[in-house]
Amino acid sequence: MNLKIDMHVHSCYSKDGFEQIKDIVAEAKRKGLDGIALTDHNTQEGVAEAKKEGAKQGIIVISGIEIKTEKGDVLAYGTEKPIKKGMSVEKTISAIHNAGGIAVAAHPYPEPAHRTKMHKFLECGFDMIETANARSLFMNKKVKKIAQKLNIPQTGGSDAHSLKEIGNAYTKINATEKNEKSILDALRLGNTTAVVSKNTSLYSFLYCVIKRIAKKC
Repeated sequence: MNLKIDMHVHSCYSKDGFEQIKDIVAEAKRKGLDGIALTDHNTQEGVAEAKKEGAKQGIIVISGIEIKTEKGDVLAYGTEKPIKKGMSVEKTISAIHNAGGIAVAAHPYPEPAHRTKMHKFLECGFDMIETANARSLFMNKKVKKIAQKLNIPQTGGSDAHSLKEIGNAYTKINATEKNEKSILDALRLGNTTAVVSKNTSLYSFLYCVIKRIAKKC
């Protein structure tokens, strides 16, 4: 069963996010996705709400979180509680594994939208590497080549902070069933293909900046 999942989506529960859960799930359904991973920054506060809304609308929601480390961001899937932020990359990966989760190097190269040094830590025990990020304008191809060289499975996600961005990148997942457990099992096996359908537009970037400023006011 081939499923189309946006594995990197932010909501109003992120400090730099503002979209409501019900609108995110509805947009994912409208765009033909089978599901999303809710990966808010350093919190899983919205996951239960997202799973409930997903069940209503027929959209799978994967438990996720984007954790800030000393050197950049790490995505975790399948954990049930937040992982402490601000730790070393190695300790963050270990904490994710101890919580039964999957550790993913998020957008590992520095770009205008990402301040990170994660590319220096790709051989530190990551389960997967995000090679398709719609906000990465220049480095996706390079990251994909490195993941292939290291033989590390790949994921893709829009890194959406606004509704328009949802589905701009996603992961094709060959799972045995259409549920979270089967998807997590498929991720662990590397039964994935990372896809960027289109990069995030300048308009979307500016829209998010303006909304972020308004949220802080």
